[in-house]
Amino acid sequence: MYGLELAQSQSQGQSQTSSDGLQEIVVTSQSLAQPPPALFGAGSMYFFAPSGFQFQAIQQAGQNFAARGGKLSQLGPLLGRGGQYNLQVDSDLEGYGYTFYQDVANFDVGVFLNGYFNGSSIGYAEMLAVGEAYGAGLVNGVLSSNWSPAQTVQWAQWWTAGWNAAQTGNYPGQLGPPTQWPGANR
Repeated sequence: MYGLELAQSQSQGQSQTSSDGLQEIVVTSQSLAQPPPALFGAGSMYFFAPSGFQFQAIQQAGQNFAARGGKLSQLGPLLGRGGQYNLQVDSDLEGYGYTFYQDVANFDVGVFLNGYFNGSSIGYAEMLAVGEAYGAGLVNGVLSSNWSPAQTVQWAQWWTAGWNAAQTGNYPGQLGPPTQWPGANR
């Protein structure tokens, strides 16, 4: 399943010891070919994601990142533009357009950070603050391509939906078979 393969193949950070004796994690990412998209949904929430996507694997990746000592300042290569759990660039390369996987990418932020913070209520508030700071370019100096104060409200809704799904284990399910899209690079 796509999410599990993604988490296993790409969450391989390398540990190294810094000059102050603290262990640091160097995060690297790579892009994998995606299966065809499918519609996912739960309740009134619907979005496209690669067929067979496993959200539990994204939550586990967040837990693993925290267990290895990962820092919030290292989230860019994981969740930021082109990050290994941000599917937007991949959807553009696959011919679906950059925004095709925007909702699932933002949903994954909540799922990953729920794993990172182990579902704590303080972690939820920190997720919102850190997400907005990354979007505004305050953490890594790279402004999100679609950042605006109004946009952060929409992002926060998807982050919250992802957080809540991870908290309850009630993830959106795939609704039917993968869809073949005209004009996609397949």
